[in-house]
Amino acid sequence: MSKKNSPARIDPINLPRRLREGLDEAGELLDKGKPAQALELLEELDERYPNQVYVLEMMANACYDLQDNRGYLKAMRSLHRLTPNRPEIKLGTAGACLANGYLVLALEAFREFLKRWPQHERANEVRKTVRQLEEGLPKILAESGLDFEADFDFAVQHEEVQVCLNSGDFGRGKALIEKLQRQKPHFVPPLNNLSQIYWLEGDLPRAIEACQRVLAIEPDNVHALANLVRYLYMSGRKEETHPYLERLKTSTAKASERWIKIAEALAFVGDDQGLLDLADRANREADPLELDEHFYHFVAVSKYMLGDEKGARADWQRALKQNPHFEPAQENLADLKKPAHERNGPWAFPLSNMLPHTTILEMTRAVERAAKSKDENALQPAMQRFLDLHPELLQLAPFFLERGDSQAKELVIKLAETSAHPAWLDLLKGFAFGQKGSDEMRLKAAQVLSKHKVAPRGQVKMWIQGQWRSILLLGFEITPEPIVDQYPLQTKALELMGKAVQALMDKEWAKAEEYLRKALVIQPEHPGLLNNLAMALTMQEKREEAEAIIGHIIEAFPDYFFGQMTAARKAIVAKDYEKARSILNHWMETKDLFHVTEFNTLCKTQIDLLLAEKNTDGALSWMEMWEQTEPEDNEFEEYRQRLDILRALTELKIRKKRTPKPQKE
Repeated sequence: MSKKNSPARIDPINLPRRLREGLDEAGELLDKGKPAQALELLEELDERYPNQVYVLEMMANACYDLQDNRGYLKAMRSLHRLTPNRPEIKLGTAGACLANGYLVLALEAFREFLKRWPQHERANEVRKTVRQLEEGLPKILAESGLDFEADFDFAVQHEEVQVCLNSGDFGRGKALIEKLQRQKPHFVPPLNNLSQIYWLEGDLPRAIEACQRVLAIEPDNVHALANLVRYLYMSGRKEETHPYLERLKTSTAKASERWIKIAEALAFVGDDQGLLDLADRANREADPLELDEHFYHFVAVSKYMLGDEKGARADWQRALKQNPHFEPAQENLADLKKPAHERNGPWAFPLSNMLPHTTILEMTRAVERAAKSKDENALQPAMQRFLDLHPELLQLAPFFLERGDSQAKELVIKLAETSAHPAWLDLLKGFAFGQKGSDEMRLKAAQVLSKHKVAPRGQVKMWIQGQWRSILLLGFEITPEPIVDQYPLQTKALELMGKAVQALMDKEWAKAEEYLRKALVIQPEHPGLLNNLAMALTMQEKREEAEAIIGHIIEAFPDYFFGQMTAARKAIVAKDYEKARSILNHWMETKDLFHVTEFNTLCKTQIDLLLAEKNTDGALSWMEMWEQTEPEDNEFEEYRQRLDILRALTELKIRKKRTPKPQKE
């Protein structure tokens, strides 16, 4: 009965220019068969220009093309509110109710259509639909304990509650539930809806209490048991879920979407074997029409988790046969096509289905308040307070990391990074140094741990591309911007230093020496001036004086970075690798911000040490890190060539080992 809506004949010439342009663009996208892109644009327009008939009509058409029944109903109801006297809108609204399973609301709308437009060209078609609904609804309502004639208005309000739940109109939904409860205190479906509203509002205690009220009336109610399992699990009361989960598995109570609700609860707690057992039962006992795309998606996730990728792929494809636009199946199949080390799946629920909308809003506000604060360090304590106020997030975080989509995993990593909350950082350890999730995601987690000094900086073992490998973790920042110098130069000395650096870059060593000696008259004990002078002298082969200056810098300025790098290099030349490693580790563990020139020097020194230790792989890792900073260091190419030669020699040795010896005749 549901058909595409026909646009109203309204001249849009007086609409705002941006709205007109947006409508034109959306219309072109719809004409080109790109409803998803059109809908994204139309949603932006709807937010900026609410209650615009043209926008809502196009949104309805886009949702219709996408088979998004909920979105279609929402757009049609909004259109009906704005234009109640258009027969095609009334008819479209009735059809949308029918497509979403709101049979009583559909019947009410079809009856109103016939009352107002009895001579409409589609009136006979509507009468036929009305007769079918009037024949089938009495039996359906009787299964819920409602009488078709006596309780019709009650049933209309009950379905209105469900619409409110799906559209986010929680205030109206709760008011309707209160009214329904006064009329029929023992009619439990509104209480199940109330529990879901409380969950969406972030009020888990009340959501749990509403479920328990249902179970006090109907101990085997499938919806209440399934919802209660989810809410207890989210609250961190995982042990308490077990008896309710067993009751849910064995419940024989009749319920709409019975198999789907049970599968959803099992997927939420990660009971993969339980889900496969349920699928076997459903294949034997259920009417195939009772098993929709969600059911097959949940089963596919469990098959994947238990190692049956082929079976998982088949069930996701089965889900897409039922609904070609079903995103969870599309996204999991796309993830499955990637190499194993790039996959983040499988996941049963997107992040948006795992967190109440109010929790996401609170998180956003906490970040925004911290951003507006004059205190640049306000974000970390703000996020710590938020996480302490929401302990349920810590209970869900392991699930996010193991069974969440990429957005869920990113959220856990970001919350751990911005809050530096000890419990969250501790949780991140198992993920970063485990084998689940994509390499990219685990590397992000490891860098966060290194940044907060929870994981060591430098070489660590990680599961990368399907094997344990040594990976370089840098828990510090690299910047091209000037850093506040602990040894500031006076104005005249700074001017001379600038000229000296330029002379060094131009390989005018004597001129550089001249500028530096003049600067040292102004500031005799400045490590930066002394270090550059030693370089200028070395390049002129005045090695004895240069060595004396270097020795003085190392002894007099133990906290001067470049001097200590020189000390490390001297240790490498002396084959005192332990001393060199100790110096390098000290700076990597204590320094949080490196200027790009400091980082280049660190890279060169690390590579020198690793090559001296015959650790070519480690040297290559540092070379890659150095290359990512896009250095202008004159020595970069020289180091690259040395490592390219070593890499080629290593490959040659490997091939030689693999070449079989010729057999003797």
